[in-house]
Amino acid sequence: AGQSTGGLTDQAGRYRIELPAGSYSLVVTRVGYREQRFNGVGVVAGQTTTYDLQVASMVYELDPIVVTPSRGAEKETDAPATVHTVGSIEIEERIVTTPAEYLRSAPGVDIVKYGIQGNNVVVRGFNNIFSGALHVLPDHRRAGVPSLRVNLMHFSPSNEQDIDRMEVVLGPGSALYGPNTANGVVHILTKSPLVDQGTTVTLGGGERSVFQGSFRSAFLLNEDFGVKVSGQYIQGDEWEFTDPTEEANRITARDNRPVCIADKALYGITGTEADVACDRIGIRDNSIERYGLEARADWRFADNGTFVATYGRNSSSGIELTGLGAGQTIDWIYEFYQARINVDRFFAQGYINTSDAGDSYLLSQGVALVDRSKLKVAQVQHGFDLSDGVQDFTYGFDYIATRPTTEGNINGVY
Repeated sequence: AGQSTGGLTDQAGRYRIELPAGSYSLVVTRVGYREQRFNGVGVVAGQTTTYDLQVASMVYELDPIVVTPSRGAEKETDAPATVHTVGSIEIEERIVTTPAEYLRSAPGVDIVKYGIQGNNVVVRGFNNIFSGALHVLPDHRRAGVPSLRVNLMHFSPSNEQDIDRMEVVLGPGSALYGPNTANGVVHILTKSPLVDQGTTVTLGGGERSVFQGSFRSAFLLNEDFGVKVSGQYIQGDEWEFTDPTEEANRITARDNRPVCIADKALYGITGTEADVACDRIGIRDNSIERYGLEARADWRFADNGTFVATYGRNSSSGIELTGLGAGQTIDWIYEFYQARINVDRFFAQGYINTSDAGDSYLLSQGVALVDRSKLKVAQVQHGFDLSDGVQDFTYGFDYIATRPTTEGNINGVY
């Protein structure tokens, strides 16, 4: 008792330590491996005790490669902006309801959580509950809902099994990413099937009757063509809340129906629609349900060239907070189609984001939330060096077309 000694292993991992009889704790350390402690190792007088063990390797991320600050691969220390990277190890160790949860430890990032899956993420200060100031990019594609430009990160179908890393740029990015990028960029990069193959399934659960499952399966058709499919499902019960405005409007709809119906004329709806709206004022369904699916194909057509095609779909039902109060989302569908190509410093892509609010409605008024908006984007970028790397130039072209089809709803009476 109280005796401490040690020894070194040889190249084959063999070791020998001479000790009096007793019970000991064996501590193993090595650079590049996690320190491990084994308690209760018994030594008997006059006998040799054999104790075999295994240690787990540990990765040291010294200078990660990032692509967000200049839209090209470079070391994080060489990037012309302050960058924080959330690595694959940190992502793999945590099961979350939305990718926003991985940003809680990132410097300069503020997060307000308003539900099981609802998070408002901003850099350089808050602005409002429907924040669109932060430029969120899943695999180079704008993530915001087209008509609102709000970053609902839980609308992204990517799950934790498929996310390789997240890069946070803490400064303005308008030179590379266009307008509305003065408050930073968050880039979510998913795994390529050309690099990561195999099938992974996770299940999780917790308080508020939360249950979630996710999967990722990737395989190669040949050494230069890979395919992957990933998906997720989550359900739970949101925290209960009674909104005084909803409660007051609910009482009016019950006790003075003509006033409630007349009030709905301001929204340009029919008498039948007004009657339905009055019936559902303040009727909250606190259950949430969401599923997402993403499919992607990668083709390496040259040593320095890759073509990627991706499709994603997310369906969400639950409570969403807006500047006008809470909204009851019912089967809100968010879809995207994307194709991109990289050859050295040449980058080009085109994608379409679509949104359909389904049967969603505003809880304080009971009137429908109409959104069938689209975002169409085409981008081309290239760059070159002059004077042996002393001066670097990047140039490109962006076409961004927002089509907020809301029937005068979100962008009109609201």
